[in-house]
Amino acid sequence: WAAAGRADKEVDVAIRRSQLAGRRGAWDEAFKAANDALMLASRRRLAEQGGHAQMARGEALAALDRKDEALASFTEASRIFGSLGEANTGHAAAAERRARAVVSGG
Repeated sequence: WAAAGRADKEVDVAIRRSQLAGRRGAWDEAFKAANDALMLASRRRLAEQGGHAQMARGEALAALDRKDEALASFTEASRIFGSLGEANTGHAAAAERRARAVVSGG
């Protein structure tokens, strides 16, 4: 993807791999794919994809019962989406809801 000038697609693929692994219950694999996506998004300065990668990472961490780390990922996702303006308000709110759910044990 990077060679084709579509570096953002490489990040999107890693996020999708994380989501699919999570659906299979393969949370260690989901966590690794989310970390890969986060690293790529950070390296390429793709803020919105970084927010989605943080959400995927948070889901994996919550499923792995690593609640403090999950909360940190959801909080960071909310911060990222909030910084991107009105178009990402829904994503920021979703991250905040997931953070509250983790705190309340859900």
